[in-house]
Amino acid sequence: MSQAHRAGMRLAVPLLALLLAAAVWAAREPSRLEGSPPAADGPAAGERNLTYPEGAPGPGLPGPPVVMDYGAPQPAYTVPPSTGFDFPVGTGRKHDGFEMNNCFGCDYLYYWGHEGEDFDNGRAGDWVYSASEGVVVWRGLGPGAWGNVMIIQHNVRGATIYTQYAHMRDMLVSVGDPVGRRQIIGTVGMTGTTAPHLHFEVKDRPLIGHGYIGWYFPPSNTVYDPDTGITYFSPSWFINNNRYYWDLWPFTAVPEGRHYYWTWYDNAGGRNWVLMANPEDGAGALTFDVNVRGICPDLTTFGTGPQVSPGQVSRPSFPWLTGGPVVATSTTGGAGVVSQRVIWGSHSIEEVPGIDSSRLSSHYYWPWYDMKTPGFKDWVLVANPGDEDLAVSVSFRNASDGALVEGVYALGPGASVTPQFPGRMGGPVEVKAWVYGRSWDDPAHRRPVIASQRMLLDGNRSFNEMPGIPEGELSDHYFWTWYDESAPGLKDWVLIANPSSTETVTASVSFTDRADGQAVTSVFDVAPGASATPRFPGKMGGPVEVKAWVRGEGRSWEDPADRRPVIATQRSLWGGYSFDEMAGTASTALADEYHWTWYDMQSDGMKNWVLVSNTNAFPIYYEISLAGVDTSAWPGARGTLPAGTNANVVFGGRMGGPVAVRAWTDGGKGTPAAVLASQRVLYTGYFNEVTGTVLP
Repeated sequence: MSQAHRAGMRLAVPLLALLLAAAVWAAREPSRLEGSPPAADGPAAGERNLTYPEGAPGPGLPGPPVVMDYGAPQPAYTVPPSTGFDFPVGTGRKHDGFEMNNCFGCDYLYYWGHEGEDFDNGRAGDWVYSASEGVVVWRGLGPGAWGNVMIIQHNVRGATIYTQYAHMRDMLVSVGDPVGRRQIIGTVGMTGTTAPHLHFEVKDRPLIGHGYIGWYFPPSNTVYDPDTGITYFSPSWFINNNRYYWDLWPFTAVPEGRHYYWTWYDNAGGRNWVLMANPEDGAGALTFDVNVRGICPDLTTFGTGPQVSPGQVSRPSFPWLTGGPVVATSTTGGAGVVSQRVIWGSHSIEEVPGIDSSRLSSHYYWPWYDMKTPGFKDWVLVANPGDEDLAVSVSFRNASDGALVEGVYALGPGASVTPQFPGRMGGPVEVKAWVYGRSWDDPAHRRPVIASQRMLLDGNRSFNEMPGIPEGELSDHYFWTWYDESAPGLKDWVLIANPSSTETVTASVSFTDRADGQAVTSVFDVAPGASATPRFPGKMGGPVEVKAWVRGEGRSWEDPADRRPVIATQRSLWGGYSFDEMAGTASTALADEYHWTWYDMQSDGMKNWVLVSNTNAFPIYYEISLAGVDTSAWPGARGTLPAGTNANVVFGGRMGGPVAVRAWTDGGKGTPAAVLASQRVLYTGYFNEVTGTVLP
């Protein structure tokens, strides 16, 4: 073959390259909840504490042409779809802080045609990230001067692409591991070379090639090497032209059906499941779809499939995905029970019910924000489920000086923001959303969003998330199932925040102490825009009741004209390290039937209670059902509950779902009775509580 012919083959652009370069997506990048960890301190520049692999030709040169193949056929990995590509060092948007000291196709001594790009910041130990979602298909000590090498396979709109990372110091994921976009996979090193840097390649075959294509002229943005059969892509060109793949399934093009929303999904910081259950008495099978940040995974590949029969649960987990917003859709239109479960850091459990589309609002509240108390990290997450550009404000009054703390953000369709306010603490917290370029003051310009508050405590080990309370769901009368400042290590606050800017309200908190049967009551005033946090040390009992009315002589709860809406939640600190917050249930939202997706008294370290509170002035009859379990003879699973009392039920050794609580005025089950029901979980000492879902 002539030199000209070989050079022509090297410069040919294959069909795959044309397809990949066909479109550049100018979409907004969703914000990340947790920033990437800071760069680790590594050896000083010029440190030489590593030896070369046996057979290496010496510093800098890649050695004779060596092709490393797998040999035996490899497993057929399930590779997640790519959402786009980022740089493997720096911020991802660019390789800032790193110098490209050897570019694609550049000259080294008498060699031309460098197969990748070298990123160098003069030190080892900085993070290396996966450029996109994928699966690790090879890692080990490469031939010659390659040092530690990792290869990741990617699914680019049905086509297969590989990224290669060389000279790494640490390799933190293994063959077969799924990885997320911008997930940490290792650190920059200088194995096989004399100075710390990352050699990075993008190509269409999972082979370790030469390092340099040969002595030919520098290539274009793509080059084919007939010696190895590999097509190489210029990494910077490839990343900059393939940063987004919004055509996978735009978030704003979710299918028709009944929608349930969350702000965020994270299978990088924790283990995350979307649970979709069909009640035992469901009218027929439900079919679900899930969309995370514009990606619609194939549910059949990741769990029990999209179709859920009555009494069954689908609980897929997508190991590569991080981001938001998230929507689960019952495409058959039936009402399901949906939630998101997170095991954070293998310790802390959190469950968040999906927010039905009918409950989305342009105006949300929480009673408190805290990025000042040592150990607390606090985010307000807001996601845009619509197809318009929005403006979003997050605001509260700082407790120490009364100053307004406010952030205003632009939020594109299907995008999220995750603001923090370091060093600030106060409340109430308020979120407003309206059409970008317009005004909140005009109600016609307000738009619904998804909003939640996420907290980390105990060295980032304890995780909690609470959806925002929509303005239309604020009440003057709330309930919780239980209060506990009697159990060892438990601290419990009832938070009452006054959203009014003009009126002071009077609020009462009351429950019956389980130990002596005596009423526990506290009455206090809450100034405009202020909060109160009453506690009852040594007390335990329930149900807990909050009432609020305008302060003034002759004013009282008994007169409906005097009642005023407040923001009310319960905060629990379990063992001094596990944090949980849940919103009060408005008296008008109490129901005779509640549902949960899952129950677990079988997994190691898990304890699970179902709590039923009779908030009425008369006895009720209740039943608790767990799909696939005969609860008729189970202690406490059914029976009569006197006024103002609770049932706390445990199904030892059982796991499954869905779960339901139903209540009537008597054992004849003729007339439904409104009660309150929640599920409490203690996992490895970390605590979570979630109120049951009320089906429409």
